[in-house]
Amino acid sequence: MVILCTNLWNHHMGPVCREMARLNGADFKMVLSEPLDTPLSRERIQNGWMLRPPQEPWIVQPPRTEADWQTGAYNDLIWTADVAIIGATSRYAWRTIRKRVRTGKLTFFMNERFFKIPRGWKYWLNPRRHASWFRTHLLLSPPNVHYLTMNHWCADDLAFFRGCTGRTWRWGYLVAVSAEPTPKPVREKVRIGWCGRFLRWKNVADILQACSSLENSLKRQIEVILVGEGPEKENLVRLTHELGLDDQVRFLPFMSKDDAKAFMRDLDVYVFPSGRQEGWGAALGEAMDASCAVIANEAAGATLELVKDGENGFTFKDGDIRTLTRRLDALIADAALRRKFGLAAWQTMQQWSPAVGAQRLTALIDAVRSGHTPRTPSECLCGLIR
Repeated sequence: MVILCTNLWNHHMGPVCREMARLNGADFKMVLSEPLDTPLSRERIQNGWMLRPPQEPWIVQPPRTEADWQTGAYNDLIWTADVAIIGATSRYAWRTIRKRVRTGKLTFFMNERFFKIPRGWKYWLNPRRHASWFRTHLLLSPPNVHYLTMNHWCADDLAFFRGCTGRTWRWGYLVAVSAEPTPKPVREKVRIGWCGRFLRWKNVADILQACSSLENSLKRQIEVILVGEGPEKENLVRLTHELGLDDQVRFLPFMSKDDAKAFMRDLDVYVFPSGRQEGWGAALGEAMDASCAVIANEAAGATLELVKDGENGFTFKDGDIRTLTRRLDALIADAALRRKFGLAAWQTMQQWSPAVGAQRLTALIDAVRSGHTPRTPSECLCGLIR
């Protein structure tokens, strides 16, 4: 039995888990461990999360209350599984997870980077940090523990903890992909877009600043559409007016998953400006699957996994508005380059699909259990990173 244990239902995890169930049949389960009546669950529901997963035989539904967790069925699944893949699970499961590790059961941890805020030299001034480092090091040191990195920078953090050396594998959020690239219509203006929650660390203001820095002739050739809701929206609307971009920029309200996918298919360029607090950034993969020419901040978790600068999109360093402006300039002026990047982006996502991920992960698990070394190249899904 292989289980993937996480805290709350996330629709980005659904496609790869469905493929794992298809490959492994009844020997695969997705275990949701966070009770629906906890403060975390209530907060997510208030933020628009849909925590009720579909009724599928491979999904172990989340406990409704903390009392439901105490029945023991969830702990039994975590303990008895031959292989456990542990994501951001609830506090209720950690005693059993640590017991698995101590007793030598094969366990894969799967998560984003440890330090979304830079740790700096002051990290060691707090004695609690020493204890935290030691606990993490002990948890990740045993040879039965492996790590699936859901962030390009996660391997650096693992090196800091001296954990999972020779057992760190490339992974990510694997969005559903299209069977064919999306043709882009010929139109008068280049359509540039972004979709998500308006939060400060999403850096949506960088898009506005870059558009403001374009030559006037290029400004007349673009329309910018920003989709979503969030606490920064009012500030962004005000900045749009201050920069004189009212004729170029439109704000649209939050969209459903299907509407957001259709919105991306209708874009020419997708800008992904999020910084290091973006653990992964599934929207980038969705935009690439929609054959958008992408420009992405390399500090975000997904960027350097998916985007090869100058081959299937552009990257820029965090906060580098000048480079972002130059990248926009190049794509606005060159329709052939937009088409080239869009096709290459779609082709990239074919190798980061849920089907490919499930096949590679199943092969990795089989290889580890049999003591063999997987042959997947390091730059590919489930390739050895360090």
